[in-house]
Amino acid sequence: MIRIASSDLALLKEFCLNAEGATPVPMTSAELVAKLGEADLFLASDEEIMQIAEAGVAPGPTLIAVSSEKSPALAAFRGGLADDLLVLPLRPLDVERVMRAHVQTQALRALEESSRGVPALIEKLQKDIELAQKIQRRLIREKFPAIGGLSVKSKYWCGLKAGGDYFDVFEFPDGEHVGIILSDSSSYGLSTSFIGSLMQFSVHVGREEISDPARIVRALYGKLKEEMKEKDRFNVFYGILSRKTYQLRFVECGSVFAALKGEGGKISWPAKGEVPALTKAEGHVPEAQEVSLEPGDRLLITSDGWAESIGAPTHDLLEKFLKGPPDAQDLMNEMAFHLRRGVVKHFELSDEDQAEEEGFPMPPQDCSVLLFDVAKNVLRLAK
Repeated sequence: MIRIASSDLALLKEFCLNAEGATPVPMTSAELVAKLGEADLFLASDEEIMQIAEAGVAPGPTLIAVSSEKSPALAAFRGGLADDLLVLPLRPLDVERVMRAHVQTQALRALEESSRGVPALIEKLQKDIELAQKIQRRLIREKFPAIGGLSVKSKYWCGLKAGGDYFDVFEFPDGEHVGIILSDSSSYGLSTSFIGSLMQFSVHVGREEISDPARIVRALYGKLKEEMKEKDRFNVFYGILSRKTYQLRFVECGSVFAALKGEGGKISWPAKGEVPALTKAEGHVPEAQEVSLEPGDRLLITSDGWAESIGAPTHDLLEKFLKGPPDAQDLMNEMAFHLRRGVVKHFELSDEDQAEEEGFPMPPQDCSVLLFDVAKNVLRLAK
């Protein structure tokens, strides 16, 4: 329904008879400015349109200047104050044209109004993203102390996509086991829910759960499903390491990867078979797998942000990194170098100097890495 207003009652009646879905709104010239919001389209004389302009009213409705031999309305039309010109005597074809032009005019005004709010919306979204990123960074520890004969290095690069990684290395209350976790969530809400569930659950972990990380992940996933959205994807590596035997029992779901380099240089993939990410609709948490960490071994666990940022399969990247520098910090620096070069290429910057000038762009999504080195002189107890 389109509300048509005019002070010319005869014209208003004739126009609405020829306009499908039109409702007449009669009003006097004196009421025009005060009741501007009561109609969608105005059929007005030159003087009436000038009256609206002088009142400084920003017209939301479509203004049609009505011109006849007795009362020409060319000044308002030529001055850009009217949206269209209707010449009398009225013809049905002119009515159809005016109605179509009204729909187009309103669509353009709506688009213009929306575009005015875009900069503010972008600024708000940017602030929201920055806040989420700050919270994410605060939750992720920058350094981990050595745990017995196990040294730990980590690095986190915040990405552009919503969502986020989370990782932690912690000791269980029994003093005999170390927890290792690295998760990759498709939304900030999912990541927050997971961290909250993890904190609540860790308080109540018993001996049975410590010996079975799959049981822990299933319990966490059960809590997450209640708040997950249809598009949410949750990827996780959860491992429990015995400080006595250096046996690592772990669960790997989705696109979080682990690779192991033995002292002789051989690289292996502890996880057997690929398990899809956990979703609201479906998710399978496999039975825990087990690997024995030997003196001198190096374990690398990463999220899949590397693949998109550097443009290579994650397995190939991890194998390449593990063949890199023997020193842990040198290896982390090399990974950062490859990430930087990959991001420069991803955003089609000419070179790294341009990246420095424009501010080093963030990778498309979060990139996280945990690097564990087992001391060569570590003593293991028999299983």
